[in-house]
Amino acid sequence: MAMARPPARRRRARRGSLERPVNGRLYRSSLLLLSLPLLILAFSVTRPGSLPAPLLPPNFDGPATRQLAEDLALHPDRSPGSSGALGAVQWFRDRLAQYGLPVSSDTWRAEVPGRGSVRLVNLWAVAPGQTNDAIVIMAHRDDTGSGPGANDDASGTAALVELARGYAEPDTPSAQRVRSTHTIVFLSTDGGSFGGLGAA
Repeated sequence: MAMARPPARRRRARRGSLERPVNGRLYRSSLLLLSLPLLILAFSVTRPGSLPAPLLPPNFDGPATRQLAEDLALHPDRSPGSSGALGAVQWFRDRLAQYGLPVSSDTWRAEVPGRGSVRLVNLWAVAPGQTNDAIVIMAHRDDTGSGPGANDDASGTAALVELARGYAEPDTPSAQRVRSTHTIVFLSTDGGSFGGLGAA
């Protein structure tokens, strides 16, 4: 009987070959190398601190704004061209004059539905900023004439005036006026209840 040859030992395939594409040692050492910084990072993450308090205290006065809206609503018919509209123009000028913000105006005539050609007035005041880039805050003064228009838009105009108060001339000479990065334009338009004529 012939002696059987021992089976040939299969040589292990070389790492990185098609038979063994993944180098296990390299894979494990890379995983260990990457997990160490992640583990350190996981235990070093802390809660972020709270934001610093704003430099200026909040100064929007809600009750005063409500009172301003009620004062403007005393001109119940502020439809364009009416005597109430002229009273609202003077009201706006008087309020901003208290803050040392000069008011400019633009007057023109336009066709208002149901009223014909009437005189419209836009008013604005500018709080200069550190740049010429401008932010425009706008509200219309007029109403349809069917009621006091406290919500449309005496409330918006009152908020506009209250926002302007933050940029008023200071009461004491030593205090400084608030100066925004952007120039702020406080624009009070006419004809807002009739298709936004003043805004256009």
